[in-house]
Amino acid sequence: MSTTRRLAYLDALKIVSIYFVVIIHVVGFKLGTFTASLDWFSSHFVSMMARFAVPAFIMCSGAVLLSRTTESFTDVKRFYGKYLTSYAGYLFLGLVIAKGLAIYLNIPTPLLKGIVYDYYDGFGSGMWFFFMLIGLVLVAPILQQLAKNRSMEKLFVMLWVFFSIMNPLFSNILGLYKSYIDNMLYGSYFVGYFVLGHLLATTTRRFNTRALVICAASGLVLATLSGFALSMHTGSLSEFFYYSNNPFIMVYTASLFLLFKNLHFGDTSTNMLKHIASTTGYIYIFHTAVMSIVPIGYSTNLLKLVFIRTPGIVIISMAIAFAYILLHRGVKRIMTAHPGLAPDAIFQAFSSRMPHTMHSMTVKFRRFLFSDGA
Repeated sequence: MSTTRRLAYLDALKIVSIYFVVIIHVVGFKLGTFTASLDWFSSHFVSMMARFAVPAFIMCSGAVLLSRTTESFTDVKRFYGKYLTSYAGYLFLGLVIAKGLAIYLNIPTPLLKGIVYDYYDGFGSGMWFFFMLIGLVLVAPILQQLAKNRSMEKLFVMLWVFFSIMNPLFSNILGLYKSYIDNMLYGSYFVGYFVLGHLLATTTRRFNTRALVICAASGLVLATLSGFALSMHTGSLSEFFYYSNNPFIMVYTASLFLLFKNLHFGDTSTNMLKHIASTTGYIYIFHTAVMSIVPIGYSTNLLKLVFIRTPGIVIISMAIAFAYILLHRGVKRIMTAHPGLAPDAIFQAFSSRMPHTMHSMTVKFRRFLFSDGA
């Protein structure tokens, strides 16, 4: 089965996933201080229930990008030109909004740091997602060759599962420097989800829906209880089972992916499904600002957070996303209708007034920026 066309279940999964990404951030404040109470456990369960969202996004990306064919260097350049430009655009927009939000809320951050960004801190912390996607796009042409060999692809996934499970054990039992191990894993375990998404999307095997529900529920329950038990043991919040590199989250996420594949959404996405799915990246970028500025549905009650505040934030973020997309298209139409306004024309007019050496350098830079990849 080819996944080069836009598949409806992938779009549906992305839409559901972005909702749960927002849930993670909305209920996160309730988990900071561990208390062995029903309210904390309920919040922990809801947060754990949402932990499939980010790896599911990666699996959807892998299902699409690893089905592309890059046979030549020209194909690779065009692939990079399309997808690196796209993700870099998301990243730049997200960092600009994060910097603007910090300024609006009077949170001091150095200007350069706010643009390049220490994305482990502040409002720009969520942009790690696009840094990671850019990394996956860079290695995608190599993984595309791997994906052509079904046996090798399965072996890759099995080794990924094995080392993802063994890595935390090595770091804890052998006393290895955990931060170093985690940084190594940061660049590896999402690659596994990337390849797994393509493997499951292209398999012709049909999985039993009831079995998938049981597997998903089992993974969720085991992850929730293990996280709670570990927090009880340490007396403080333990995020070990929140990360996507443990077997419980793997089973939970993979089962949900296959469950969406089993559900009937049609062979290809409808226009409405495509339009909504196209906003998910922007919702990811905008929702932090909406959460910080718009007080809609703010509460300490978990049900209100999940069923009032979260949908409110998602709807407002989606509206902003649609407005941004329409604005972007409008600007593009204006530049197409008036070539003199296009960046390429501006570069030519500006550089023609420079000294010869500077003119040559500017022309080369212009070609680098605006080359069509031919």
